[in-house]
Amino acid sequence: MIETQKRKTSAGEGLWKGYAKNGWMAYYVDKSLSMVLFNILYRSLKSPYYPGIAYFYGYLSSAIKREKKIQDPEIRSYYKNQNLGFLFSRISGAFSRNSMDLKQGEQ
Repeated sequence: MIETQKRKTSAGEGLWKGYAKNGWMAYYVDKSLSMVLFNILYRSLKSPYYPGIAYFYGYLSSAIKREKKIQDPEIRSYYKNQNLGFLFSRISGAFSRNSMDLKQGEQ
């Protein structure tokens, strides 16, 4: 049995609310600012374009209110130290896998 997702991720209660919650969660787990900015940019460049604004709104409103962050130091450290180098290594790995698949398909 194959299951298919019909709704976009984070759209259970609407895209705006879902991505605002994702922004709040980024603040809650203390994600690094570089990752937050990358997520905002990434979500703003794909259609529909407003999830990036919703993500930013969720993060910024939490920061302005100085809402409580997670207290577990290991989780905070993981997300705080997650940086763009980690992200680019994952992206380059995905591209190299795709290029290998293409080369194998040509043979």
